Formats: sequence, structure tokens, C-alpha cells
Amino acid sequence: MDVTLGRMRTKSAAIWGISAVLSIVFLVSGAQKLINYSSFFAVAAMDQYPAWFRQVVGLVEILGAIGLLIPRMTLLSAFALSTVMFGAAYTHLVGGIPGAALPAFLFVLLLVVIWAKRPETV
Repeated sequence: MDVTLGRMRTKSAAIWGISAVLSIVFLVSGAQKLINYSSFFAVAAMDQYPAWFRQVVGLVEILGAIGLLIPRMTLLSAFALSTVMFGAAYTHLVGGIPGAALPAFLFVLLLVVIWAKRPETV
């Protein structure tokens, strides 16, 4: 029984750690989009979308970053952010813009959080 409890605590701590790191990444990224400061890759990727879209993505990233740290909101936030990261990776790949690996990696980490936080069904 103690081994199972120890594994559950380790898994929970690992998922919380991943969520915390993701939260920092998305908070910084979202803030950069809202204040119109970003890297070359993000600017190049967002060029094909309307100007307001960058603001919406930034807001979703900030709200998602906060939600990742709230236990009741983690699953919903991870779903929303994974949708954004899928779109970002797709945009990079289709547009021929370098840097698709980062949103793809973040997408995979978000899938790990989603899998770990999924409701248990009986």
C-alpha cells in the first residue's frame, strides 16, 4: 500500500512541476503577445493572421497559465493551451517558418498533463 501511495505522490508532484513550468512559459509568452513584443518566429508566424488574433492568443495563454495552477481548472486549461499549441505548430509547419519544434514539444507536455488529470472512469 505504501509503494502505491508513494508512486501516486511522485506522479502528482511531477505533473504539478510540469504544470508549473508550462504556466511560466505561457505567462511569459502571452504577456509578450499582449504588449506586442515577441521573437522573430512568433511574429513571422502571426503575420498571416489578423492583428486581433495575436491579442486573443496572448489572452488565452495568460488565462491558461493561471488555470494550470488551479487544480479544478488544470484539465480545461491544458485542453485550451494544447489547442493553441497544435495551431502554432501547424502554422509553423505549413508556413515554412522555423521553430515548429517548440510548440510541438509544449503540445506533448500538455497532453501528458491532460492524460494525468483525466477523470477516472469506472
